[in-house]
Order: sequence, then C-alpha cells, then structure tokens
Amino acid sequence: MGIRGIHDLKPATPPPPRLNRTWIRDALICAGLAALTTVVYAPVYSFDFVNYDDPIYVVENPTVNHGLSLRGLVWAFNGPHESNWHPLTWLSLMLDASLYGNWAGGFHLTNLALHVANVCLVFLFWRRVTREEGPSICVAALFAVHPQHVESVAWVTERKDVLSTLFGLLALIAYARYARTSRRRDYAMMVVSFVLSLMSKQMFITFPLLLLLLDGWPLGRFQASGWKRCSGEKIPLFILAAIFSGVALYAQSRQGALITLEQMSFPLRAANALVSCVAYLASTLWPMRLSFFYPRPVGALPWEQVLGAGMVLAGISCAVYWQRRRRPYLLFGWLWFLVALLPVIGLVQIASQARADRYMYVPHLGLFVLLVWGVRSCWPLERRWLALAATGWVVGLALICRQQVATWRDTHALAHHALALNPDNVMALITLGAATLKDSPQEALKYYQRAVLVAPGVEAAHTGLGRAYRQLGQTDQALQEFERALQANPNWVGALSGRGRIRVERGDIAQGIDDFLRALSFEPDAYTIRNNLALAYFQLGEYEQSAEQFRLALTIEPDSVPMHQNLGLVCMKLGRFEEAAHHFRQALDLGPPSPEILMDLSTAYGKLGRLPEAQEAYESAIKLEPKFRVPGT
Repeated sequence: MGIRGIHDLKPATPPPPRLNRTWIRDALICAGLAALTTVVYAPVYSFDFVNYDDPIYVVENPTVNHGLSLRGLVWAFNGPHESNWHPLTWLSLMLDASLYGNWAGGFHLTNLALHVANVCLVFLFWRRVTREEGPSICVAALFAVHPQHVESVAWVTERKDVLSTLFGLLALIAYARYARTSRRRDYAMMVVSFVLSLMSKQMFITFPLLLLLLDGWPLGRFQASGWKRCSGEKIPLFILAAIFSGVALYAQSRQGALITLEQMSFPLRAANALVSCVAYLASTLWPMRLSFFYPRPVGALPWEQVLGAGMVLAGISCAVYWQRRRRPYLLFGWLWFLVALLPVIGLVQIASQARADRYMYVPHLGLFVLLVWGVRSCWPLERRWLALAATGWVVGLALICRQQVATWRDTHALAHHALALNPDNVMALITLGAATLKDSPQEALKYYQRAVLVAPGVEAAHTGLGRAYRQLGQTDQALQEFERALQANPNWVGALSGRGRIRVERGDIAQGIDDFLRALSFEPDAYTIRNNLALAYFQLGEYEQSAEQFRLALTIEPDSVPMHQNLGLVCMKLGRFEEAAHHFRQALDLGPPSPEILMDLSTAYGKLGRLPEAQEAYESAIKLEPKFRVPGT
C-alpha cells in the first residue's frame, strides 16, 4: 500500500454507546418482581374500604375527601390527627381522593404501586451492598409475597407503612452510595429521605442503629473507617430520631392512645414483648393463622410461656453470636429484626393489640437476609437445587398470600375471618358492630354485647354498645355504657361525645357542653362534635358561642349543608341578616333545592328589605312544597 492508500484511510468511528448490561439486567429482574407482586395482589382493585380506621382516615374524613388543596396542606402539617403526626401520609391520601374520588380501588392500587416500588428497592439495595444477585432476588421475592405483609398493602389506612418504607429504602440506598463515595450530596439525600420517611410514619426511628449494623456487615466500614467515625456521622440522625420520637409520643398521648402503666404494667409489657417476638418468628416460618387483630393479654401471661419465649430468643442470640465471624450475616439479620421491631414491640403500649402483622414490614428485611444467606451457606447440594428450593418457597408463600389478600375484600370478610380463628376476638366483634350499626342497630347490639362479655372494660366496646342502645331509644342503658367506657379511659372521645348528646337531650345542657369541650380538646377536628356543641349553645341562647362553633366546624367541613343552614339561623337570631342570607345561599348551592332553606332565605331577604329577592325565594319554596304558602299570598 502506497502513500496514496494511507491518505484514503478514514478515521475509525467510535462504536455507539451501549446501555450498561448490569442496569438492563436489574431492570428485567425488577420487572419480574413487579409482575410477581402484581399477580398476587391483583384482586385489591375491586376491594372496598373496611370499617377499621378507614372511615376516620378516608371515608368520613372531609379534609381528605376534598382532595389536595392549600387548606389540606396546612391541616396535614398542623397535627396531630388521629393520634399520629404523618403529614405525607395525609397528603398522599388527599392526592388519591383528587384522582379517584370515593373509589376505594384507586386507593388500594396506590398502596400496591408503593409495595411494588418497595420490592424493587429491596432488591436493588441488597444487590448494591452485597454484590450478590441471587440471594438479593430471593430476599426481594420473599418481601413481595410474604403473607404478613398483606395488612400493610391491602389496608388503605396502612398507606403510612408502605410510604414510610419507600422513603426509608431510598435513605438506605443513599447511605450505600455515601459509604462508597463519602460525598456530601449522598449524605444529604439520605437525611432528606430519612426525614420524609419519618413524616410518613415513625417506623424507621431506629434508622441510625440499622446503619451501624450495615457498617459491620456487609459494608465492613468499621475496619476501613473506624468505630468513632462511623458513629460520629450518625449523630445528626440520632438527633432527628429523638425529635420524631418525641413527636410520636406527644401525638399518641395528646389524643389518649397511650396505654398507662396502671392499665398495663411494665412486667406485663415485657412479657408480652418476649412472647410476641417468638410469635413473629413463628408466623414468618409458618404464616397460616394470620388475623388483622391480636388482642393483648388482660392478665399475666403463663410463666412457662414467657420463660419458653425468653429461652428461644436467648438461644438464637447465642447461636448467631457464636457464628459472627464465619457467618456475620446471621448476627446482622437477627439484630436488624430486633432493632427494627423495637419501636412497636409494645414496651410503649399503644391501643389494645398484643402485636400486629404490619409491624413486620421492615423487620422482615433482616430475617430474610438471615434465612436466605444462612440456608445458602449450609446447603450441601448444587446451587441449581438451591434455586429450585427457593422458587418453591416463594411460590408457596405467594399462594398463601393470595388467600390472605382475599380476607381484606370488605369489612365482613375481614372480621369473620378473624372470628373463625378466635371467636373471642374483641376487635372483630367491635368492627362488625360498627359496620351494622346504621342499618341494623339490633344486630350491632348483639356484636357489641358479645364484645363486652369477652373483654369487659374495653372502651371501644362499651362506646359502641352505648351507641346501639341510643339508636334503639334505650338512653338509660346507653348512658350507663358511656360511663363504663369513661371509667376505662376518661379521655375516650366517642364516649364523651355520646354522653354529651344524651345529657343535652335530657336538658343537662351545661354538662353536655362540658363533655363536648373535653372531647374537642383531644380531637379538635371532630366537626360533628363541634356541630353538636354549637346546637347546645343555641339551645342555651348563647348565640355568639354557637355561631363561633359552627364557623369552626365549617372550616373542617365547608360543604356541609346542615351546618350552613344552622349557622344562617344563628345569624338571624343575632340580627346579622346579610351573613345569614350568605349561608342560606351556600346551603342551596351545595345541596338539592330545599323549601325549608328557601323560606329561611326569603325571611333573611325580607329583613334586609330586598323584597324582590325575598318574593323570588318564597315562590321557589312553595313550588317545591305548597304547604309553605302563606294564606292570602
């Protein structure tokens, strides 16, 4: 080849950029995990809300039902509400209300989407920190289909669980990047994600301790960076955890959800914590008799049961510690389980459950690592047989999970499933009572009577029984049940409200007002109680206080036709005819044409001297209801 041939050569063209094969593989794995999760949980799109916290979180919550708004944003942060401060959870429910209205299936699909995202993040996180694909897939698949996670996914109220875990997993992934790069922006992203998680639910309150566990295995940062540095960089996280712990305790105590030591002693709490830990382990391995509610023990637990539970936990702890050098993942997984479970183990007792399946959503991440890596290290056969066994394990859990999902389709399915496992499940009886109270108070009465019989002293059971008696017109018995509920818990809002209504009906208006005011001190957003308080003030002739309470109620439920009408009537009493006419018009705009409200509007216009408008409202009223015609007109 001559010089001419050399000049004819063209410069080499660089090959087109290719996507990183690892990312393509990860995307395909995530797609497979998402498909598995969706197939198992697909029925939730047709599920209804259940009468177990869903009413107060969504169905009967006017702020949520109005969708995203500036007022809703302020309300979400200006908590606590329903014994919790989790503004991001409220905002996500408001967004669903904006998108889906009152279609329960939409709320369920959002929960499912968040769970699918969490499953993918679990895989990506463990593959990133361990650099092992197969075990990470198995852990994510177990997380996707374990039946104990159904409560977190299929229950709309537990939006807080899947949402807080989403941000918690993002914080873990950001920390994994920070551990490799030491970049400040990765640390900042971790802190932001951690705060967002705590603003959804304070479940990841032990996050700094979980990071220290990761520093030991699999990141190995104690050897590389030293104990002091690893601990020191967690100090801001510990401060945030302490702040949000205080917020959670304040929110629970503010609205009377915390169980006092007089109601449940610390030795009983500790004993229940030991037994619950073992129950969680048993349900992880054999998730068959799962219920939406496990009643807490009333008296002392059998000493042999507590001793046995303690011995099991001590034995596992000794075994994993003994294997800490050869198999560090065993100690890591065990400690993750215990540390992640610590906020909800019951030493600080909330409500009346002994334990709850939803509490295992995060602790399972450690147990699954312990099981998957532990089984692999002890497996004597070829890896293909290990993969086959893991697949069978996941498929078996998926089938059980699908059955468990079906129990959440509606209130009756949920409660009857719980009663089939335990006929004395007090919360199942209370839930059925609440579900049937409106349409069949006599049937509700039977459920509540059974609940009081199997668990005397449970304030929710006595309150429900009081409501059933009141609806049946048996006010003496209703008052007795409200009193019994308040003996069990003097701050129980439902009993205070019920007793207040009966007192007002009997003419003890001042005492009824005291009950309403006390109830509102715990739940200031209870607009129905404010409405009842305003009516009580009206009966006393204290029209200014009545108007003030109606206005406060309307800030919570601005679309209430009766409250606009009532406030208009109060304004008429106060001589504020322009304001009265405004509220009558609002009531007419929000609801169907009402001859009563039109007559009130006609009267208000007449007082203002706006006679043509008064005549027009009057004629509209008598067209709808001729009996309102004034003789001679």
